[in-house]
Amino acid sequence: MTKSNEEENCSDSDLERALDGSLASSKKGVKSKMIPSSTLAEKVTATIACGAVATAACTMFLEAGTAVVVASVLSAIIAPYAAYQQRQLTEVKGLQELHGNLQNQVDELEDHNDDLNAAVDDLGETISGLQFVETALSTITETSGKSITQFSEQVSENKSINDDMTKNLRQNVLQNLVT
Repeated sequence: MTKSNEEENCSDSDLERALDGSLASSKKGVKSKMIPSSTLAEKVTATIACGAVATAACTMFLEAGTAVVVASVLSAIIAPYAAYQQRQLTEVKGLQELHGNLQNQVDELEDHNDDLNAAVDDLGETISGLQFVETALSTITETSGKSITQFSEQVSENKSINDDMTKNLRQNVLQNLVT
């Protein structure tokens, strides 16, 4: 299939699927009606076009005048073209509706994007705060490790001083008893 044939075969169904998809995923409550494959205006225009072509064909065969043949040929050309134009108008209406739905979705996604950017900014501030807490905890941990070692050394030193003081006290008591 050539590209133009694919486009002709897919245009109606693609338009309908796109409208269905845009309506189904729209969260803003935009209500839109599905445009049928052929509207009443298209049916009326197609019926009148068929009638005009049939009348033009009959007139060409019944009357042999040049003016009649030219008028009949022009009617046979213009009538189907009018039906084609009506179909194009219907598709344009559908595309306008689709564009409106897609624009609503784009606006909604922009709102979500703004919310996500705000959340990212908040997370950046939280990360900065957590980094400060981490630095403070690291400093406390390093300091407490040194403090525990110093405290242990002080306890050992105090124990030896206490032992010495106990010995001195015993000696003083013994000396006082002797004298």
